[in-house]
Amino acid sequence: MKFKGAIIGLGNIALKGHVPAYLKYRDQLEIVAGVDICTPNHERFKKYFPEAVTYYDSQDLFASQELDFVDICTPPAYHAQIIRAAAGRKIHVLCEKPVVTDQAEMELVAQDLKNADIVFMPCHQYRYSPQWQTVWQLIDHGRIGKPWRFEVKIKRSRPNPGNPHWQPNWRTIKQESGGGIVLDHGSHQFYLAMQLLGLPLSVCARLETQNEQHKGVEDTAHITIEHEIGASQFDLSWNEAVRRTEQTIKGELGQIIIVEDAVELQADSDSQHIDFKAGLSADSAHADWHEVLLQNFIEQLGKGCFDPDPLKEAQCTLRCALLAYESARLGETLGF
Repeated sequence: MKFKGAIIGLGNIALKGHVPAYLKYRDQLEIVAGVDICTPNHERFKKYFPEAVTYYDSQDLFASQELDFVDICTPPAYHAQIIRAAAGRKIHVLCEKPVVTDQAEMELVAQDLKNADIVFMPCHQYRYSPQWQTVWQLIDHGRIGKPWRFEVKIKRSRPNPGNPHWQPNWRTIKQESGGGIVLDHGSHQFYLAMQLLGLPLSVCARLETQNEQHKGVEDTAHITIEHEIGASQFDLSWNEAVRRTEQTIKGELGQIIIVEDAVELQADSDSQHIDFKAGLSADSAHADWHEVLLQNFIEQLGKGCFDPDPLKEAQCTLRCALLAYESARLGETLGF
């Protein structure tokens, strides 16, 4: 069966990350339309999907097209209204992170998705990177025992620039992004932490804006989350000289260290070093990770009904971010 869909928001992540994945699965997912407020993005999109219809507003899309699904790639400030419009028409939803930017929006979106009984999947694609697929295998095979700590260092010299035809700096405009590095980079790390260590119990954060160009949002974050099993620590920065991702999973019998294009197992019984073609920070699109994400989305579309687990993960991911903001504001640790 082939499902007909539209991409809403035709910027960098859509064209560089999502579109290549759709081209691989064109026998199962047919992109019939695209939406963006910028004409140059329409032109770029049509190079990949010449038969697709383009619109400047999602309302015009919904009024004109019979769709099975939408893929939402706009900045986060616009996600909620599009998700709710799709749910009202029983159109399945794939959505970039963060799904929404505040708790009130999340409650409305969650109710609409449940009532519509549609497929919903957030773009939590980091777990599908080759490095992390290897990590899951090592953990499943008991190579480090039960994980009890997750440590993350995200180093960037700036926020990823947005599409040049709109607002390249939208990630530092709170009205568009909802927040800074916590929502942007932290979101991906929070759901990995929960998969490793279980639900959070408490959140403690210290946030800063060190660069004047980023005023209005935080560009540096130090966050500790206590989980059902152990704890996670996140050090995130847009003010580094290098672009680098470092992650360490500590277990009862050893640890796994991920640094860009390498995974290293350091265990009591043995050690192993595995190299990969590309690093975690090689680019921000990660089309190959989206291919695996789309595989799962296709499976869910085949079932055609609501699964509460992806929504719960999106809700908990957002709550981690919101509690980090509130913890930093109050200067205290907050229960989950």
